[in-house]
Amino acid sequence: MLLGRTLNVTPDYDGKAYEYLSKAVKLDPKLVEAWNHLGELYLKKGDVNNAKKCFLGALTHSKNKISLRKLSMVLRQLNVSAEERMANFEDSVEKAKQAVQMDIKDGQSW
Repeated sequence: MLLGRTLNVTPDYDGKAYEYLSKAVKLDPKLVEAWNHLGELYLKKGDVNNAKKCFLGALTHSKNKISLRKLSMVLRQLNVSAEERMANFEDSVEKAKQAVQMDIKDGQSW
């Protein structure tokens, strides 16, 4: 997980980081940080559907501000119908509120 996290610091998608992070979540599915980094990698690749799955996977193990914040952003990027887009937008705002409530001083969640 640490090697994948280290490789994930670049602004571009890194296949090796994906390899390490996906292996980390397979070996320890409760590793929330690995789920979050894997979701970020999917975002770098432009794969918002798999990014959403990763952030939801992290939230099944632990409610945390990073997953909530990232999921909020992903929900607004999904390519869905106008009706689903409105529902996703409302859900996105709720996730963002939850992230802020967890740490009111976190400027990224704001």
